[in-house]
Order: sequence, then structure tokens, then C-alpha cells
Amino acid sequence: MSLVHRPTPHRLRTLMLLVSLCLLPGTVLYAWQFGTVVWLQTFWCVLLALGFEAGLLRLRGHDVRKGLSDLSWLVLGLILARALPLLVPLWMMAVASFAALALCKHGSGGLGRNRLNPAMVGLGIIAICFYQQLYPAPTNQAPGPSTSVPQRCCCSNCNWRRASASMPSPAPPSWPSASTSRSPPTCPGTATWRVA
Repeated sequence: MSLVHRPTPHRLRTLMLLVSLCLLPGTVLYAWQFGTVVWLQTFWCVLLALGFEAGLLRLRGHDVRKGLSDLSWLVLGLILARALPLLVPLWMMAVASFAALALCKHGSGGLGRNRLNPAMVGLGIIAICFYQQLYPAPTNQAPGPSTSVPQRCCCSNCNWRRASASMPSPAPPSWPSASTSRSPPTCPGTATWRVA
């Protein structure tokens, strides 16, 4: 605890850099699994943490260069990027970063004086205030025809597939009522139905 309460600047910077380096393998694996959106979200979270940290240091009257040299904003940005779900809007990242820094870190006196992890405070505030936008509930409705898998013809000798929504496609056959019987259609556009 003496490192946090009475930090030596070069030791604290080394510690924060090591924590950041330890977060990188998980970020690389996460990006390998989910794509480049992970790097984009990480970039924005780190950039927002840097901007808010500099602004809050200037607002409190501290030396901005000395305050940014400890790299705690980098650790906050990396942890927040991993804690937030993918594809959250930029304004949610900004609110979470600002809440983490303003309410938790600088609100309690600065580095080493906060009782909670600032990144988790930012996530908690976003989760409480904007729960439906952060974690949308699944719907009970089936996906519409625009989101479904391309349909195949129901006959075995035809390779008909429904084209994309922008191209016209043959109308699917209308299903008979209970009083009619059907013969197997050969193609959705040329279906024939017999009335019983």
C-alpha cells in the first residue's frame, strides 16, 4: 500500500505500464474472436479517459503533465473497454469514463485514495442508468423475412433461392385452407393447387 499512498513516480508508472501490458493478451484474443470493433472500442475508451483525466486535472489545479505521466488513465481505459459490452454507443463510453474519473477517482481525492475501482464505478453507473440500452432484452418475435436465411424451393429438382430484398422474387405459394388438398409445388412461382 505504500506504493499507492506515497508513490515514487517512476515505480508507479512502471506498475501501470505492466498492468496495461498484462491486459493486452486478453484484448488481442478478444479482438481475434470478435474483430476490429474491439480495437475501435479500446481506442475510444483510452482516448476518452485521457481527455477527461487531463480536463479534471486542469480543473482541480494540478499539473496536467505530471498527472498524466502515471498512466492510470491508460489502465482505466483498457479495463473499461473490456468491461463494457461490444458496440455500445460512444456517448455511453464517454459517460462511463467521466463517471469513473470525476466521481470515483478525483471525487475521492485522486490516485490511491479511491475505495472502489473507477472502471467498475463507471460501468455500474451506466448499467444502473441505462440498463435497457446496455443490455437489451431478447424479443419473443421471430425474425422477419429480411433477416432470415435465404429460402430454397421445396422441390428436389430445382435450385431456386430467394434473391436479396432489393431484387424482385417470385411470390411464394399461398397455403390452402383445411378444405383443399395440395399437390406438391414444383417451384414457388409455379405452384398449383387443387380444390377438393
